[in-house]
Amino acid sequence: MISVTAIINDSPFFGKDGDKITYLQLKERFMREQENDVSLRVELDTKQKDAICVYGRGDLHLGILIEKMRREGYEMALTPPQVVFKEEKGVKLEPIEEVSVEIDLDHVN
Repeated sequence: MISVTAIINDSPFFGKDGDKITYLQLKERFMREQENDVSLRVELDTKQKDAICVYGRGDLHLGILIEKMRREGYEMALTPPQVVFKEEKGVKLEPIEEVSVEIDLDHVN
């Protein structure tokens, strides 16, 4: 899992790239996306006002979502992606996935 934090754009170019620029519009759009995407998790940041934490499966997953929103007219600022660690029995663990692929012998060299 990887997370990014989205906030309203506060740069000098504010409002030049999109027309959906408010916190409420961003929040509603992320919440709608979360309903359709089971691997996406959205949380409102309690430490920072007007910030939305978005958790996804990786760079590509979040990159596609952000690019889709940008094309829809949403404008936001993002933090760099961060790996989400979990802790089990006092040990910090990095997320990994195991993949098993079955292939017919006809397709193996």
